[in-house]
Order: sequence, then C-alpha cells, then structure tokens
Amino acid sequence: GWMYEKGIYVPQKFDMAIMYYKTGIEWEDGSSANNLAWMYENGEGVDQDYDLAIEYYLKAIDLGNAAAAGNMGYLYRYGEGVEQDYAKAIEYYELGVEMGDDASANSLGYLYDVGEGVEQDIEKAIGYYEIGIERGYGASAGNIAYLYRYGIGVEQDIEKAIEYYEIGAELGHGISANNLGYMYDIGEEVEQDIEKAIQYYEIGIELGEGSSAGNLAYLYRYGEGVEQDLAKAVEYYEIGVSLGHGLSMNNLAYMYLMGDQIQQDYEKALYYYGLGVDME
Repeated sequence: GWMYEKGIYVPQKFDMAIMYYKTGIEWEDGSSANNLAWMYENGEGVDQDYDLAIEYYLKAIDLGNAAAAGNMGYLYRYGEGVEQDYAKAIEYYELGVEMGDDASANSLGYLYDVGEGVEQDIEKAIGYYEIGIERGYGASAGNIAYLYRYGIGVEQDIEKAIEYYEIGAELGHGISANNLGYMYDIGEEVEQDIEKAIQYYEIGIELGEGSSAGNLAYLYRYGEGVEQDLAKAVEYYEIGVSLGHGLSMNNLAYMYLMGDQIQQDYEKALYYYGLGVDME
C-alpha cells in the first residue's frame, strides 16, 4: 500500500494503496490502518474525512500501532477534525509513549517545555525528551540542547548543549547540525571555528536542512573565514533552494535583481522570488 501511495518503484495509484491497506487491516496490520487514516486526515488521494481518519487511527491503536496514538494526540492538540482538547491530546501522547512511539515522547516533552496546554515543567519536558532520544528521535536531543544553550529552566551549560546537538546530528536531526555550525560560525559561547562550522553545515545539508546550505552560501558570498567564492555561494544557495529554504531563494533573487556580485538577470530574479512566494 505504501509503495502505491508514494509512487515508490511503482506508479502512484491511490486506489491500489487503499486496497492494499484495507487488506493489511484484514490481516490485523496496524501500520496499514495508520497509513490509511493519514490519507483521510490529509486528503491524500481521497476526500479529506476526519471521521474516517479517526476510525482508522483507533483501529490502528487497537492493532498495536504506537504512531496512531501520537497522531490522535496531534488531532486533539490542534483541534483538527475534533474540538481542541489538550487533556485528550496528552492522554493519547502518553499512550503513544507507553506503546513505544518516539514522536509522542518528543511532543509531550515540547508541551511541558513551553507550557502549551499544561503548566510548564522543564523537568518533565527533559524526561520525555530523553525517552525520545533513547528511541532515536533526533529532535528531542536538539530540544534539550536548546534548553542548555539558553539556560531555559536549567543552568546554562554550553558543553551540554553541544553534546546534545551532536547527539541530535548523529540521530539525523539536521537542525541540530545547523545550530552547531552556527555556534562555531559566529563564535556563540564557543571559540569561533569556521572549519568546524562548515563541517556541521555540510552534515546539515546531508540531512536535508536547507538553512545549512544558506549559511554556507553566506560564508562564500562574503568571504567570511574562507576565500570569497561567488560560484560556490550561488551553488550553495541553489542547494538551499532545492531543500526548500526560503531565505536562499530570496538571496539568490536579490543577487540576480541587483547584479550583486554576479551578472544581472531579471528573469532569474523573478524565478527565485516566485519560488519564495509559492512557499508562502
């Protein structure tokens, strides 16, 4: 079902995806029910139908799919297809955690982190983030790093911040890699080290983080800690564009519009500005 839904190795055919997901449900496969619910929640290949989405999410939970509990938590958290209810959101997120869902642990951590729908409790937030990390959820490490970086609810500790950002990067969290790169780039609470900054920005790019490409482009555009290289700047901005980074689109558009360090080209300027507008 998933192959037909996403068009991987086969032509994308939503009717075939639904057929196989329903067969999977008959065989008591929870992931099939969860995936079918997601299609109805988001209107992917079907008319959006929250009632059916919830029906299949609940079926998936009954079949032991932990992610479905987290998805139910999301619906109640944001009031999508149901009346917003943080108590129910937390209930489903906690169920997701009990069933082994990494994203539910991170979401619960964030609620307690910022006090969204609950009283702020940094200790609980860190506890849930740690569960997320144990289950391989890189964003949880990035979230703990942020707390230590800025001393939010904990004593500021840059070494711990770096440690958790490194864990996040190792777990595939591109924002963690980018944030580390930025700290070394500008010397934020660490000794400035452009070589390390570039290293982490490159990791960020490999992990699909467009802002890392934009940050690298900036270094080469202005010769910040590296020899100025406009060709490389444009190359990295284009990578940022391909990764959906709006600021890279805007900066490339401006360079072409104003002839800023490159040959003026109104057609390219309009193209890149248009991409940015489409994102909005």
